[in-house]
Amino acid sequence: MTFLFVYKIAFVIEMLIAETIFSFRLERRKHFVIRLLVAIIGSLLLGIFYPLPNEFGYSAWYTSIMFVVLATSTVFYLCFCFKTNFTFVFFTLLTCYTFQQISYLLFQLLVTPLSELLGPMNMYGSDAFDFSDFNWKSFIIVLLYIDCFVMTFGALYFIFNKKLKTIETVKLKFNNLFFLIILLLVVDVVLNAIITYSEVPLIPLLIIYIYNLISCFLLVYIENSIIKTIDMGHENEVMKEALIQATKQYETQKDTIEMINIKCHDLKHQIALISSKNNIDDDYVKEIKDLINVYDSSYNTGNEVLNIILTEKALSCQTKDVRLSAIADVKGLETIKEGDLYSLIGNILDNAIEASTKIADKNKRCIDFSIKRKSSYMFIKCQNYFVGNILFENNLPKTIKDDKANHGFGMKSIKNIADKYSMNLEINIEKDVFSLLLSFKVED
Repeated sequence: MTFLFVYKIAFVIEMLIAETIFSFRLERRKHFVIRLLVAIIGSLLLGIFYPLPNEFGYSAWYTSIMFVVLATSTVFYLCFCFKTNFTFVFFTLLTCYTFQQISYLLFQLLVTPLSELLGPMNMYGSDAFDFSDFNWKSFIIVLLYIDCFVMTFGALYFIFNKKLKTIETVKLKFNNLFFLIILLLVVDVVLNAIITYSEVPLIPLLIIYIYNLISCFLLVYIENSIIKTIDMGHENEVMKEALIQATKQYETQKDTIEMINIKCHDLKHQIALISSKNNIDDDYVKEIKDLINVYDSSYNTGNEVLNIILTEKALSCQTKDVRLSAIADVKGLETIKEGDLYSLIGNILDNAIEASTKIADKNKRCIDFSIKRKSSYMFIKCQNYFVGNILFENNLPKTIKDDKANHGFGMKSIKNIADKYSMNLEINIEKDVFSLLLSFKVED
């Protein structure tokens, strides 16, 4: 049994662990446990029985191809056990292989300078690996190997953990970055093998290891950048779709509220007529009128979009026992597109209503909303009470909902629309009062 024979099995185990860290959030296939055992056993058997012929098994090109084949074979584990797409599997393979290389290089950087003390440690070599000759030097080597492994794969988890579920929901697109990753990774693997089978002095050897390590860190940066780009694209798609839906909702609400207002207006007159001709109890008539007033709470601000959204949110507040106070000076809102204005005010009030419904004290379940113009500036302001703590990310409140991949876009949508119209967005928290202020310049 040689060092390379043992290491190729350890390599397969490292890849399986890395891919498990990377994919444990994915949806599992039926009979997952059985599939998992079959995939693990199959991968290990391939690692054990992959041939190492004496005449050419211990060469740079053979071992490079061997490790690429063993790494690629673990794709079977991902596809067999999880419901995912090819591009995500491909990205997982490259990322996990990168971190495996980082673990190996860190180990070599630590062990190589200690070779005189610990003895030569060539994990690609044909020297015999003898468990019976295990001593304190062997213990130090194993300890260093485990430390590098745990530290590197711990970094894999902390860097990518929060992003893995989101990235899987979006199909990755092949681009130049992917080919750069493949190129650098192949160069790194082949270069490691070449220097292993060459007699390189200590200092140049350490320099090459450091170069390879820097290359791998560059790969991690690129891989992380790809995920960030996908996250931003996903957010943009969600917000774009939300804006489209908001525009459609505005058109629907416009017709619905107009119809309700007409019916309520006619019904009031009919009740008054019936009441004058018959002896109906006045309290009963008042009760019916109050009930109608709930649905006849239309606003007349001079801006049709604002009328619709305020009426809609006023009805929502009525049903949720939240008081909405709204005043609006709309001269200057004409420059904002209908869909954008509906989405902007809708998201602001939705957030305020959601926060207000969580307050037990009914005296604090109120929202103050205003649109005012001072000189050549417009100010949109919303204040409401809240309970609990508000965490911020990139100067915006974070969602507290569990499904962060599909929630938390309301405030981002507000920010995007504000940026689109050169609005200044200010968010202030004083004790238990949340304040949002938008200000922008308007033409006379």
